[in-house]
Amino acid sequence: MRTKHLTCLVALSWVLTPVAPAQDKPEPTPQQQPDQPETLRDRLRLRIEHARESLDRLEKLLARVEAGEEIDPAELIEAMPDRPVRERFGEREPGERRFGPGGPGVPGGEMAPGVVGRGPGGFPGMGHGESGPVPTAEEITVFVQNQMPWLHERLTRADSEQAGMGQETLRRVAPMIVEIMQVQRDDPELGQLKMEQFRLGADWIETSGKVREALHSGAMTREQAVAAFTELAERHFELRQQIARHEIKRLRADLEAREQGLNKDESERSQWVSRMAERMVERMSGRWGRGPRSSDSDREDPKDERNDGKPW
Repeated sequence: MRTKHLTCLVALSWVLTPVAPAQDKPEPTPQQQPDQPETLRDRLRLRIEHARESLDRLEKLLARVEAGEEIDPAELIEAMPDRPVRERFGEREPGERRFGPGGPGVPGGEMAPGVVGRGPGGFPGMGHGESGPVPTAEEITVFVQNQMPWLHERLTRADSEQAGMGQETLRRVAPMIVEIMQVQRDDPELGQLKMEQFRLGADWIETSGKVREALHSGAMTREQAVAAFTELAERHFELRQQIARHEIKRLRADLEAREQGLNKDESERSQWVSRMAERMVERMSGRWGRGPRSSDSDREDPKDERNDGKPW
C-alpha cells in the first residue's frame, strides 16, 4: 500500500504538471556567466547532488527488479535523472528561494518563508503578472488545507510514509494550485469547477493504478474495471458540461453588457455626431490659423513668420 500510494502521488505530480513550450534560453546575466567561480561551484555541487539522488533511486529500483518485483512506470519516470520535470523544477540558481525540499539557499530544503521564486528554473506562470502577485508558499499550503482537504490529507499521509514526498508533490503542482486560487478570486464558481477538475485528474490516476494492479493479480474482472472507469467518465462528462455552461453564461453576460453599451451610444447619436463635426472643424481651424474658435479653446493660432499667418 505504501509503494502504491507513493506511486500515485508521483504520477499525479508528473501528469498534472503543465508542459511549457520550448523557449530560447535567455542570455545569462553577469552573475550567471560560467567564469564566475562561486556560481560554477554551486552549479556543480547541485549537479552532483542530483546525480547521487538519481543513482540511489536507480540502484534501489534495480534491486527490486532483480528480486522479481513489478515496477510501476511512474516510479521509473520519477527516477530518471534527466527527465523534463527535474530540469524544469529541480534546479535553482544559487541563493534563489524555492518551494520544496533540497533547494539551494534553503538550508535543509525547508519551505521558503517568502514568495515562491521565479526566474531561471522557477515555476512557470508564477510571478507578478496580470492576475496579481503570486501567493506565498504559506498561502498555498493554507489554501490546500481549507479548500482541498482531500489533497492535504494525501500529502500528509505521503509525508508520513516518506519524508518530504508530500511537500515535493505540492511543489510540483503548485503552479496549478496558484491558477485555481487566481481563478477563484475572480470567479468563485469557475474556481470551484477547477478544483473539481483537479481532483478528477488525481482520481483518474489513482484508479488507474488500483485497476492495473487488480487486473494483473486477478482480483478484478474486466467488467469491474470498466465499471470503475465508467463512474469516472460520468464525472468527467458532467464536469465538462458544467464548465461549458459556465462559459456560455459568462459570454452571454458579456454580450448583454456590450448590447447595453450600444443602446446607450445609439441614444446619444446626435450628440456624438455633433461633437465629431465640431472637433473636425476645430482641428481644421487650428491647422490653418483661422476660422471660428470654441469658447473653451486655450490654444493660440499658429503663425507663419513667412506670410504673417496667412495660409497662402
